[in-house]
Amino acid sequence: MDALAEVRHLRSAGKVVPTALEIEALKHQVHQYPENHIFLARLCTLLRTTEGEAPIELEFRSIKLRISATPPDNTPVLTSLAQRQIQLDLQCGNPLSPDILEMAFAITPSEREVAAFLRSCLVHSSISRTAVRDLLKRARMEWPDSAMTLFFLARDQFDIEKPTEALRLLSENLKLTESADATFELYIRCLNVTQRFDLITPSLQKYFAQGDRNLWRSPEFPEWQQRAVARNIPGILLITQPKSGTVFTQSTLVSGLDAPKLSICARGVSHDYQLPIPSRCADLARGGAICAQHLDATESKLTPLRDAGLTRIVLNLRDVRQAALSCVHNGISDEVVSIPRPHLDRLRALHKNKIFFERTYLNAIKHWARFQEEWLNFIEHDDDFEILVTNFDELSDEPTYFNRILDHYSIPMDSFDQSALQIDKKTRAGHFRRGERREWESIISPETIERMYTILTQFPRVSAGLIQKDKALESDS
Repeated sequence: MDALAEVRHLRSAGKVVPTALEIEALKHQVHQYPENHIFLARLCTLLRTTEGEAPIELEFRSIKLRISATPPDNTPVLTSLAQRQIQLDLQCGNPLSPDILEMAFAITPSEREVAAFLRSCLVHSSISRTAVRDLLKRARMEWPDSAMTLFFLARDQFDIEKPTEALRLLSENLKLTESADATFELYIRCLNVTQRFDLITPSLQKYFAQGDRNLWRSPEFPEWQQRAVARNIPGILLITQPKSGTVFTQSTLVSGLDAPKLSICARGVSHDYQLPIPSRCADLARGGAICAQHLDATESKLTPLRDAGLTRIVLNLRDVRQAALSCVHNGISDEVVSIPRPHLDRLRALHKNKIFFERTYLNAIKHWARFQEEWLNFIEHDDDFEILVTNFDELSDEPTYFNRILDHYSIPMDSFDQSALQIDKKTRAGHFRRGERREWESIISPETIERMYTILTQFPRVSAGLIQKDKALESDS
């Protein structure tokens, strides 16, 4: 009788299986079923607790392992295999083996490795949330000093519409939260969703005062910026109305000028609470970067720009009637990450109701018409800023549009790589929704359009611009 058959016979008879016999049986199973990590983990566990066991050599998926009772050299490989088995079991809906879990947490990995492991466990929508939650709690217990375990556990709470619980987890571990960009960004998002607006600005100031941070910018930013500064590329600040070609314009300038993107405001925060971060304003003022923000023309938002010397601006606007429609559509797209996904799904269902959709549209009209009116009024009365006003419609003639921006910043034309204009427009736009110039006329009901024009009478500069535009279109037709 071979070892495996003998083990089965003893177990069926309710007898104790000698460790040496079980080890021999497991050796055969590991060779016979190399895709099953459970056999390997059990074998390693027994070998570790068995005195005097001679090392054995196995080949596991082309990886040669030397397993012994003192396996420090094996541990990283076996831990990796155990983590892969966990991913597979989660996808297949299998229960997680205690042996495999023990092996998966046998060593403390780097933050990048923690993130890669936990992210891979969450990629399939069919995975049991309960099983994932149990795994995240175990990871948090085993790796308490890992910011990534805190991030994934808190994000799980955020995603199931428990932002208050997510905020509690992050707040109770605030030092760890502030140690990593991902956890701190989630913390700011939780403050926003739970309407703890009073904490957003002081939290941001404290975070960025701790040193050079890469939140909302690429890790390559410092070196990339230095190279751009060496070529005399200034800091370019685009203040734009949403859905007016913001990403398209910024991406084209990044490619054409070979300068990095930079955000001087927090992302995932309600528009009214997006205040410029002084240290980021200083970064942009050093030059060699392209920034695009949706900033209001209010003193609280303009003062940090003025203090940093960021007084040369491009203001890009769009017909508010069409921009508002694009904003409503974008507000329920997959790009929205600032609110829990179930809440986003309910919003999508509500938007199918025409009354709700048009009410949301009118709110967007009022908000962004005020945005335009404030800026147009500011331009009339301010002497500190040099502001170039551009319009979304100018993008139909890209060379002229981008040449105006370059000229505003005194950038020689030969500093801009014209091949940037040949890059696919969808690639440059990032998120692309094709809408006709006057799409709103065919979607919004006549009654709501009438109410829209009543709202626009509150904003005389915006209304005058729309009247002038409509007359020009009539004369062209």
